Amino acid sequence: MIVNKKILVGICLIVLVVILGIGVLTCFRRDSKSSLPIVSENQEPPTSTHSASPTPTPEIDYSEIQLPPSDNKELDNLTVPEEEAAVNNEEALSEQIAYEKERGEVIPELTPEQIAEENKRIEQAKKEAAANPEVQEPFGEPFEIEETQPEPKKDKDGYIYTKEEAVEIFRTEFQKLIDANDFNYTYARDSAIGKGRSTPEEFEADLKQLLTDPYSSEWLARAFDYFRQYGHIGILIGESSMWLAAGGDDAEWSESYTQ
Repeated sequence: MIVNKKILVGICLIVLVVILGIGVLTCFRRDSKSSLPIVSENQEPPTSTHSASPTPTPEIDYSEIQLPPSDNKELDNLTVPEEEAAVNNEEALSEQIAYEKERGEVIPELTPEQIAEENKRIEQAKKEAAANPEVQEPFGEPFEIEETQPEPKKDKDGYIYTKEEAVEIFRTEFQKLIDANDFNYTYARDSAIGKGRSTPEEFEADLKQLLTDPYSSEWLARAFDYFRQYGHIGILIGESSMWLAAGGDDAEWSESYTQ
């Protein structure tokens, strides 16, 4: 009995040692897997610094800033008077023309005789080129000759036309407008009759007076004399149309003078 008890006690001790060994081994493995703390010696605790919010830059007013005067006072004022600019342009143009003439780049203005001679040479060269395929056709076209009307001669009283010539010229031109139903005629007719300034019979009588005997009207006589002196047929037609539209000599006319 005593031997059996000793054996039983020994087995219990063995089991207890095994359990304790297993527990210690498990705890050791668990601690080895955990991360060890990092120790820093003589390290000051971190300090946090709050950055201040940026301050906006104030706008600068440059309007009152006085700049120092330029070394070249002539260039300070960039405004050039129109007269001075025109003179400078003319001088620059004259210098440019003179420079081009020296280099031979300006074609001299041809007289009508020289233009006719040049046109004759171009036409002759074109005929030769048309007759002979080996001849190269000249470059360019003949010059156009502008026909200049001579200044009308005035008589001793300063008139270009006599009264009879003025009436005949006007009658021919205004009759063309009547035949073409031109505005100068239709406006005068519609204004005189449509606005009650003239009856159809009165308008026809005024028209006949205008075309055949305008000098019987004091108002028309002045208009025709102006035409005799300066030769502006368009002005005479306009004034005559206005005279018809107003009702002829029966209208109330007011004189105006241009200084």
